[in-house]
Amino acid sequence: MVNLSELIKNGALLIDLRTAAEFEQEHIPGSLNIPFESLNSKLLKSNFIKFRKKEIVITCSGNALESAVAKDMLLSQGMLHVHDGGIWKDLQNSLS
Repeated sequence: MVNLSELIKNGALLIDLRTAAEFEQEHIPGSLNIPFESLNSKLLKSNFIKFRKKEIVITCSGNALESAVAKDMLLSQGMLHVHDGGIWKDLQNSLS
């Protein structure tokens, strides 16, 4: 089983899929906010995958389904190391 806390402590990129408003209220320090609704369009319009495909990425959201779908989406677009972090608050609590 992968230790997500260790990956984050060692520099994994954490993508928070909640809305910008939810992210602004509270988030895990160092996480990148890409709302789930715009994930696919933002990835396709940018060079994110091209330049970061070998990075370790962890997805998290307000609900576990979005996080799992985003993981599969990132893998299908060419990312090599993506982990489903599930619900962001649970992930945050595991970092404490």
